[in-house]
Amino acid sequence: MKDQGNLDAALKESLEALAVSERLAAQDPANAQWQYQLGHRHTRIGEILLAQGNLDPALKSCVTGLSFHYSLAAQDPNNAQWKSALGADRVIFADNFEKRGKLAAALSEYRKALAIQEQIATQDSTNAGWQCDVGHSYVRIGGILNAQGDLDAALSAYRTSFAIFEKLTSLSPGHVIWEHGLGLTCRHIGAILKTQGRLAASLIECHKVLACFARLAVQEPSNTQWQCDLGHSHHDIGSILELQDDRTGALNEYRLCRAISERLAAQNLSNSNVQRDFAIDLLRVGTCLIDLDEVESGRSHLHRSLSILDGILGRTPAAPAIVPTLILTCYALAKAESKPNPYWQRTIDALTVLMAQQPLDVEELRILTEAQFVVGFSAP
Repeated sequence: MKDQGNLDAALKESLEALAVSERLAAQDPANAQWQYQLGHRHTRIGEILLAQGNLDPALKSCVTGLSFHYSLAAQDPNNAQWKSALGADRVIFADNFEKRGKLAAALSEYRKALAIQEQIATQDSTNAGWQCDVGHSYVRIGGILNAQGDLDAALSAYRTSFAIFEKLTSLSPGHVIWEHGLGLTCRHIGAILKTQGRLAASLIECHKVLACFARLAVQEPSNTQWQCDLGHSHHDIGSILELQDDRTGALNEYRLCRAISERLAAQNLSNSNVQRDFAIDLLRVGTCLIDLDEVESGRSHLHRSLSILDGILGRTPAAPAIVPTLILTCYALAKAESKPNPYWQRTIDALTVLMAQQPLDVEELRILTEAQFVVGFSAP
């Protein structure tokens, strides 16, 4: 149920399972499997609480789960199942610290998890699941290092993960988990290279990502996540082409991304996140068309984007996730339409909402200053 997004129901179900495990463990305290299950139940509850944003109760549950698994591993150090549980506990600890913004603590826990997982994987090099765990841990470590600004170390971690998933996919072609892991790792590598200004190298990685997700999308056409990943891959390529001043190439990629998000939006009319993604893609295509002097078509895309965003706000007035897109769409329309027009004031209004949520960055402050100047200049 957690995977389906119903966290309350998942928590209720896990608490009921915990009660059963507690009774079984109490009846036979020497049964290691019952002790393992009891620890697993506590860890599972901690994982759900973490997804709900209840960080302190989540950490408490994970500490309890860890204590059971640590005790089992101490009694039987060669038991891969007990050690694997310890590694999983460390990952959830790290996730908790990362959500608190405690990056150094998160990195320490991810590295502890990696050490355990590498030990297990070394003991059984034929177990693809253990290898996959190691690959994912390098991705997590890369993410923290990236957030800390250590791009070279992050790139090294991502490339280690890539090597693992590349080997797994070569041994088992068509395996969706390995293929998806390979695609995500390439995406991270491409993003780091883009940040470093190595656009040609980044573009190569983005095309690798596209190939992975295209295979997954063909293999499972009904899988929304694979379709989203495919669309994001086109966007990543488009953004690099735009930085390379290839706006026609960028527009083609953005249109491919928009086609996917438009199809998903038609299938998920009540899903605000899917609708927002479509609005973002319309915004990208619209601004690119205007840059290529296809102004009328560009405006049409921008108006359609704004209509979708207004529709989301009409259903969910407190929808903070769409405010940044709303700002950019209103600003793009304000510049595209003849002056005076109402979109300058709408840009100010949206920025005011954002200011109540968080400080504005440099670009947002620049847009606010420009919009206030235009509105003030146009006032009678």
